[in-house]
Amino acid sequence: MMSTTFEIREEPTMSTISISANQLRPGDVVSYGGHWHRVTNVVRRAGGSWPVAVDGTGWAIALGERPLSVRRG
Repeated sequence: MMSTTFEIREEPTMSTISISANQLRPGDVVSYGGHWHRVTNVVRRAGGSWPVAVDGTGWAIALGERPLSVRRG
C-alpha cells in the first residue's frame, strides 16, 4: 500500500487596511494597478520630494497623499 505524506503550511493571515502613504513601511504589501507588490524599501529624502516605495522587482511608486490599500501581517 502506497502512502503519501505531506506537510500543510499555513500562510500568515494578512489583513487589508487603508493607510495614508506616509505610513507605508518595508514588508507591507501594496495594491497598485491591480497587482500586489511587497515593499522592500521606502526612500524618504529631505526636501519637497515625495517618498518612493520599491519592491525587489524594480517596481516603484512615488507616495503622494492618497490612501493606499495595504496588507499587513
